[in-house]
Amino acid sequence: MWFFGGNRGVEVICKIYVLQDLAAGRDSLSVTKETHKQLYDILTSLDTKATGLLAVNAFFIAGLVALFPSPDKSPEVIGVTPPMWALKAQLAAFTLSAFLCLLVVRVFWRFFHHVPMRPTAEADYEHELRHLANVIGDRTRYYWFGWISALAGFALTLAWWWGWRVLLV
Repeated sequence: MWFFGGNRGVEVICKIYVLQDLAAGRDSLSVTKETHKQLYDILTSLDTKATGLLAVNAFFIAGLVALFPSPDKSPEVIGVTPPMWALKAQLAAFTLSAFLCLLVVRVFWRFFHHVPMRPTAEADYEHELRHLANVIGDRTRYYWFGWISALAGFALTLAWWWGWRVLLV
């Protein structure tokens, strides 16, 4: 499932276990600790990417908002008159992308909330691992949809910019 069900994103745990090579003679709690570290590293990577895309979205949104009040004066500034429908579609795409990026970087749970106060075995951490895997799966999809939305907005920019330039020549 994409955003529903308790098993979304859980496949990453199995891949991390294989990566760590459980046959290396380490105890299961040290493997669980390394798994937590790797899951949080994945979340950090997603946060970093989403923050960068959010900055790009903000740049484009600011440029579009500057064009909205006076599209008739835009030929003086950028050399072409963009169609209003294209500006609105771009603004919608970049705003959606920014919203999805904000969903990636949010923190809405307490760390180790699903672990008992006195954990004694690897099984005590299993629910926390599954929850982190769900969060990673959701946030990966949020980022992916945000990236696609930003790409659509950028493609619209190129289309009206290049299209109007070709029509003027």
